[in-house]
Parts: sequence; structure tokens; C-alpha cells
Amino acid sequence: MVLRRLWAGPMVAALLVGTMVRRLAGDHVGKSKKILERYVDQPPVEQGVLERMVAHRFSTTPRDRWPGRLESVPIGTIMPDYLYLRWLSLLHLFDQGALSVIMGYEDTDYYRHQVNVNGAVYAKKKVAKFWRTYRSIKSQGFQENEKELPLILLQCGSATVRVDGAHRSSVLRHFGFKSLPAYVLGIADLRSWPVESEEQRRAIEWFLGLDTSVGMEFVVEK
Repeated sequence: MVLRRLWAGPMVAALLVGTMVRRLAGDHVGKSKKILERYVDQPPVEQGVLERMVAHRFSTTPRDRWPGRLESVPIGTIMPDYLYLRWLSLLHLFDQGALSVIMGYEDTDYYRHQVNVNGAVYAKKKVAKFWRTYRSIKSQGFQENEKELPLILLQCGSATVRVDGAHRSSVLRHFGFKSLPAYVLGIADLRSWPVESEEQRRAIEWFLGLDTSVGMEFVVEK
């Protein structure tokens, strides 16, 4: 009962048990002194505001009136190389099965990043949810789920902000997909929306002011 109260779902509880087993096995030696690396590409505040703004727009609009245009987008645009490679060690554990995930997830860059950003409890939940996404796509293929947002990209010239779909697209890239359907929104879409707060106005200005001269893919990890 304690585990069920602390961890959302059996997989998270299994990850906790795996941590205990590893420590009993002795492979935790020195880890308490290890400094987890902190990545420099943390999402700016404005990106979070923009993502929530777009997500709210999609979730409160009928599907046949969703903004933007539905396009087939190269998967490297949705899940760029640097981020895919960072998550690859965890995807390889998923390939090997639940026991490998339980015994090895703490050594992955994905988990370490989540710990740095959100803490260990949330990080375990993220790993468990990622694992469920992997298993669902592996067994059922890529299917639209009305409970989830579609894959969404904001584009300003050559700069891209991914609003939703990072975990799904990483699994699909891992399985060999070359492109995915995604809703692509541009500057005109954002300018046509009512701005409800100063925070939203600053977020839109931040997005419109991204330097696109270097062809930057501004798709950062959360």
C-alpha cells in the first residue's frame, strides 16, 4: 500500500525495487558522490508558456478546426539527432525488456536529466510512462489517441519548437520511421490568436525573435 501511494503504477514501483536490488548488489558504490551533469539546453520560461498556450488551443478546439496545417514532417525535425542520441541508451534497455529497464535505467542520460530538472520521484514516473509508450507503439503501431495531443511543431523560419510528441517520435524513430504526420504552425497562426496575458505576449515575442540565420533547431528537452 505504501508503494502504491508513493508511486503511480506498478512499473514505477518496479523501478524502485530495481534500485534497491542494485544497491544490495553493491553497484551503487561511489554513486552518492557522483555529480549529475546539468545540460545547458534547458527550456526557457517562454517556451513553456508557448507550449501551454498552443496545447490549450488544441485541446479546446474541435479536431476539424485545429489550427495550422497537417504535414508529413521528417522525423529528424521532430526528434533531432542530439536528443535522440541522448535518449538512445534507455530505448536500448526497452528493447531488452522490463528486467533490463529496472536494472539499468538509473545509468541512462534520460533519467539523469529528469532527476536534474524534476527530481528522482518525477524522473521514475517519466521513465515508466516512456516505457508504456514504447510498449504501446511496439504492440499496436502508431495510432492517434484522442486523449493525447497530436504531434505539434511551431516554426519560425528554420527555428523549430516542438510542442508535443517527443517521446512518441523518439520511439518511432527508433523503430525506423523516416517521417511523421504533424500539425505545423507558423508566425501567422500565432499572430491571429488573442493574447490573454503579458506572459503570453512575451512568449510570442520570444518565438518571433528567434535567430533563424543559423538554421537552429530549437527543440529542447523537458
